[in-house]
Amino acid sequence: MAGRMLPYRRWLAAPSQHHIRAFSSSPSRRIHGRLPTFAATSSPELDAHFAAFREKVFLPAHLPRQQRALVYRQKYRAMLEAEPFYVELGPEKVQLRPIDRLKDEVPGTLKTMQRMLELMTVKHDFDNLPDFLAELCIANRSLPAMQLTRIVRRANLIGAEYVVLECAKRGAATGLTLADVPLAREVMWGAHTRGQRRAWADPDECRKALVHAESIMRLLEAEEHSGWKELGAPDPRLQPDLVGVLLETAAIYVFCHCDGRDADHKVRDYAERLMAVWPHAVSYDADHPPPPPTPMPPRKKKADAATATAAANATAANATAANATAADATAATAATEVDATEVDATPKANAKLHVPEAWHVADIELQRWAPVWAGMQFALRVLDPQTPVARWIQSTLPSLDEVLRAAEALVEQSASETRPRKGLSWYQALRKVLPPPPES
Repeated sequence: MAGRMLPYRRWLAAPSQHHIRAFSSSPSRRIHGRLPTFAATSSPELDAHFAAFREKVFLPAHLPRQQRALVYRQKYRAMLEAEPFYVELGPEKVQLRPIDRLKDEVPGTLKTMQRMLELMTVKHDFDNLPDFLAELCIANRSLPAMQLTRIVRRANLIGAEYVVLECAKRGAATGLTLADVPLAREVMWGAHTRGQRRAWADPDECRKALVHAESIMRLLEAEEHSGWKELGAPDPRLQPDLVGVLLETAAIYVFCHCDGRDADHKVRDYAERLMAVWPHAVSYDADHPPPPPTPMPPRKKKADAATATAAANATAANATAANATAADATAATAATEVDATEVDATPKANAKLHVPEAWHVADIELQRWAPVWAGMQFALRVLDPQTPVARWIQSTLPSLDEVLRAAEALVEQSASETRPRKGLSWYQALRKVLPPPPES
């Protein structure tokens, strides 16, 4: 028997043989629009996971409450199995099937996502990621920042940095926002990976790496990536290792593929920006552990009458304190926009950078600071040595170089070759492409 369209208003009653009304697909009854179709990947098992999420997680999330209850409640299971019913989601007609959430028919988010990451082995396997993350958010299954960081790391390793950037551009929908510093750092490292993959020798890829880094820095100014403001978390825009990747991609591109001519002054501007945020440079150790993932913002509640009254009767002292806080916030924001005439040319101390005791932490430090080191090295070969920012680089580089060489020795001595040593490989690869020092 051919399938029938389920009535919308009489969903509790069994369908009558004499009165069958099609499911309405008007905008007022469509909650989240069309249901995305996922492209085929390199793995049949991965395709099966995408299909399972689409049918058992994303489809119910697109249904109105009454239709969703029809799918989940076991008393309607026999009715759905006896005769197929369909709903229209956008241009697609989808069959409703009963789902038993108590018998592991619904895939778990974190465990299944980990398996899916293992199956993603080529770039086009990540093409479904933006829609997939957006659907997880619609289904109230948003991934935590730590899991998103693992996804970004895997995508960068495979060469799918462009997909990560697309997810960040759609951050409000995908949940991949850059308010979390470790996540923002991993996203920014995709720009370095893109250039390093071909040893910075391909001018087109080198230019794309620069554009990639600049796009991320622009995203950090967007509203959907500013959640750190409400949570009191560190400002990603003030992290020297993020700004250092920006300087690295610009300086290497200008030196290697533009005859060393900084025509648009990007190298100068990014070097000055790095100098402005350098006081925030801190090594990871027992006293300064890596920052934890930024927590989800608390749900906003309506202020009660007492709170409103107290706010209305605020004292002049409180108002003065608020103005001072606002002035401090304005100064912190202005620190990211450096003017050449306002830069303090006094060399900044490098006492906060040192070699950790554990080799795996030292490898992380190499990964953080090797791009910064390379950006400074190539910037010196582009900038006028008499400029304040060039003098600052000359005064800062020796201590940074000392820390990185000591970290390199620690990792080489303590870590076996079978263990991942990404920071060490980055640092040594950058040293190979570093040209001779400029003539003084």
